[in-house]
Amino acid sequence: HKLYSREAVDNLQTIIGIELMCAAQALELSGRKGLGIGTAVAHRCIRKYIAPLQNDRIMEPDIKSATRLVASGELVNEVEKVIGELS
Repeated sequence: HKLYSREAVDNLQTIIGIELMCAAQALELSGRKGLGIGTAVAHRCIRKYIAPLQNDRIMEPDIKSATRLVASGELVNEVEKVIGELS
């Protein structure tokens, strides 16, 4: 069961990473300005590691970077620095 639990956590981190990549891309495509401070920090953190998608490219390196960003806790830590602890 330990192995299945680890695999489930790894899969969830990947899924969340992909969702974050999609959200960052959607924000840019929408042209939306005036993001909330937490959202702006999260967006900058994502873009520190993953460039916007402008042309077709292999996504595996981006997905791995996004997964590492989630797994490391860096994104949550950066957001919490400006908005306080998430509960």
